[in-house]
Amino acid sequence: MKNRIINLVLILIALAILAIFASTVHLDAAADSVVVLKTFGLPPGDCSERIIQSVEAERGVAAALVDVDTGRVAIAYDSGVVKPEVLAERVTAIGYGSSVLQILTPEEFQAQTGRTVASLIAARKSGCGGRCDKR
Repeated sequence: MKNRIINLVLILIALAILAIFASTVHLDAAADSVVVLKTFGLPPGDCSERIIQSVEAERGVAAALVDVDTGRVAIAYDSGVVKPEVLAERVTAIGYGSSVLQILTPEEFQAQTGRTVASLIAARKSGCGGRCDKR
């Protein structure tokens, strides 16, 4: 009987630890679409990490890229989870006017930009260097 109680306690502790780890894991969203936003009021040369952090905090967003010269923001997202208008509203809410310019498939995005959605997601972990275009 004592062994059963000890085993039960150990199982409960293990489950509690797993629950804690599971709540801290951020799974990448499955990006099946890319929205391109036209953003106004972006200071020249500004990396706009604020924009990236704001949209990537939205559930369903896999990654974002800001082109500071054109004022465009490309966001790879799961269209079943978040709508492009919500992403434009997020950018507007932090002080930059923003509207949906176009919605693309990952293949269309790659054809237009030469970049893959996977490269955006990979750049997510490397900081602004790979996600802010300063052409």
